[in-house]
Amino acid sequence: MASRIETRIDHRVMSGAFAFWVIRQRGRLLQRVRDQRFLQEAFEIWKERYEGIHDALESTFEILGHARAANSLNDTLYVWRERLKLCDEQADVAEVRALLWTATHNSAIITIFSVAQP
Repeated sequence: MASRIETRIDHRVMSGAFAFWVIRQRGRLLQRVRDQRFLQEAFEIWKERYEGIHDALESTFEILGHARAANSLNDTLYVWRERLKLCDEQADVAEVRALLWTATHNSAIITIFSVAQP
């Protein structure tokens, strides 16, 4: 009878120890699952922030590219305008020189003809 009671007690102790071990293992598994979910959520948040930063940088790059192109175009048009002004000024100077030459030449001719007439 004592052996039967000892066997039953041993069985109960083993069952209790095994049940405790199973509960502890399930707790560890749940902890790992919870940690994995936290990591997954953190990674998703990081990924969204990264994509947001990437999109913001890309749109900023486009804006700066357009601004750089516009500035380059403005600079080029400014240089062209200055060159046209210079050409116009050179044309005006050439025209004044031609008028001066014509006036000088005409006055010389008039002087020659007026000297030649008695």
